[in-house]
Amino acid sequence: MPTGQRLLAQDVAAPETHSAPVAEVGKTDAKWETSQYLVAWNFETFSSHGQILDGDSLASSISDLAHRNSGGLWRSLDRQDDLKTPGAINGMTADVVINVQIREMGGGLEATVQLSQPAYSRTRAIHISRQPTSEVLARSIVQAAFQLFSPEFRLQTKGSGNLSATLRGSELLETWPAVWSAPLRTLAQPWICYLDESGRVARRERVDWTVIELVPDQPPVIHSGTRSALGGRSRSQIDLRGLLIPPDPRSAEVTILTLGSLQPQAGIDVFVTSRPLPAATRVQLERVIEEDRSPEKAGEKSTNTSAAGPLILALATTNLRGAIDVRGEGPEATSRLVWLNAFGGDQLLARVPLILGADPSATLQLPEDRPRRDAEASLASLAEEITLIVAKRTSLLARLRNAARQKKWKQVESLRREIGELPVDQDVATLVSAIRSQSVEAATKIPSRSAAERIKRQCDAIVTLARQHLGKESLKILDEEISQLRQAEDSAAAPNN
Repeated sequence: MPTGQRLLAQDVAAPETHSAPVAEVGKTDAKWETSQYLVAWNFETFSSHGQILDGDSLASSISDLAHRNSGGLWRSLDRQDDLKTPGAINGMTADVVINVQIREMGGGLEATVQLSQPAYSRTRAIHISRQPTSEVLARSIVQAAFQLFSPEFRLQTKGSGNLSATLRGSELLETWPAVWSAPLRTLAQPWICYLDESGRVARRERVDWTVIELVPDQPPVIHSGTRSALGGRSRSQIDLRGLLIPPDPRSAEVTILTLGSLQPQAGIDVFVTSRPLPAATRVQLERVIEEDRSPEKAGEKSTNTSAAGPLILALATTNLRGAIDVRGEGPEATSRLVWLNAFGGDQLLARVPLILGADPSATLQLPEDRPRRDAEASLASLAEEITLIVAKRTSLLARLRNAARQKKWKQVESLRREIGELPVDQDVATLVSAIRSQSVEAATKIPSRSAAERIKRQCDAIVTLARQHLGKESLKILDEEISQLRQAEDSAAAPNN
């Protein structure tokens, strides 16, 4: 399994497709040539309402109702008593598996509907306070199943190079069928279906940290935290698909681990933003935040709805388990797609998109970054120490020159010895050389060349600072000045002798 978001589904085989006439669903103008979803229903009952919960009767009612309400897009599979493979019936693998548990509760019935699709599995509870009829129970279960279900679409490349989204056989329309009417269903998780020699799907694999956004009257937009995303793949051997993700208020736990060793990375600052953050360092980040809060930017947001809302939604630091909790900010469409900007110290480590509510948990694997952070921390500490040394040396030099002008030679000698005990530029260069060697190791483990270059620039800047203020040449000049002052004093006193 590739790195990134944890895969929550097992591989499934290709569904059996059926050419069906163009169907009109609900009271909308949305039409497409359908190829049916194969749906497997599993029932488990804990009730004494035998007539209502007659297995064959209820299953038949649900199957017929689901078929009618979906405009023929759902086809319920006939189950076998000795079913061994979950979701597989008569050699066919279901696109959707729905598990229903029904039990008596408070004088009525409570049903738990769990719907599983390749990308996720979700659950909804239904409570009917009065004794329901078989039709009422079937209608409630089917309605809950439709609320949990999301359509799948195929991605294809047009001659212009743009992607097009096809919902089971025709162009995906802006107007959704009434049964799935939800204007927020514009975000999807992409999947790669690997085909065998006969063109059937052998296995599925989700594209990690990648989101497809369906924009009305425009080609689908791909947001990705990886460079390759969906490009560079042989279209003859794979089938690109997406599963629409409906709104969900649940939060997501994101865990950051070290690539390879899978050790948690604690202390990583994660900025949750509403848009991709164009910043690779903390300095750039502060500049972007300042610009976003400027009056000019506020005026631009008032006229551009796509840029509305705050840029920074939250800031979290990974705990000892390397985890943070990313919470949704309500059902607004602008808050569903967020970006996680992970900073290790001053350096941006990753910038990845996330659909809030799509997964209860996700794992982001990053290269080992501690050597770089240790090198930068050592350089920062050394730079601070050198600043203090330079300040102390400057103060001692001023006192020494003042004592020399007053011909207090014992004080001059004491101050000169104290200055001589301070580190000089060669001592600093030796320390920087050791840190530079450490940064070479860091450069082999981090994906960013800019980080290694920045460490090199920091090393060079510290050495230059030391040469300017801690060099021995300035001390030689000082010693010559003191010697000349003493010689002048001796010469002035000689005639008196």
